[in-house]
Amino acid sequence: SKWHDLPWNDVQDEISSMVESIENFSRDCQRLPGDSKRFTAYTDLRKKIDDMEELLPLIEALASENIRDRHWIEIIELCGHNIPYSTPEQFTLSDIFQADLLKIREEIEDIADSATK
Repeated sequence: SKWHDLPWNDVQDEISSMVESIENFSRDCQRLPGDSKRFTAYTDLRKKIDDMEELLPLIEALASENIRDRHWIEIIELCGHNIPYSTPEQFTLSDIFQADLLKIREEIEDIADSATK
């Protein structure tokens, strides 16, 4: 998608339009004829939309100015994926997608909550 190459520094400016786009995709997907929902393409698309609906709040929380290096280090340890947070010119949304953060969703939420305190 066009979001993969989005620089991390631009995420805060784009997150609301991303959420709106996913909500529109979800609504459009639900409006498809009932018989189309039995196809693998539909179920794959539905899963991607559902995953994005869960992932976007995590992305929004991580894009907060309250997230520090120590938080990123903890996230990297939890997900086992190197996220180049310290090199903003190389850090894109693709890095977040590849990290599969949904598997550690609760931990991410805890980290984001603690960062705002």
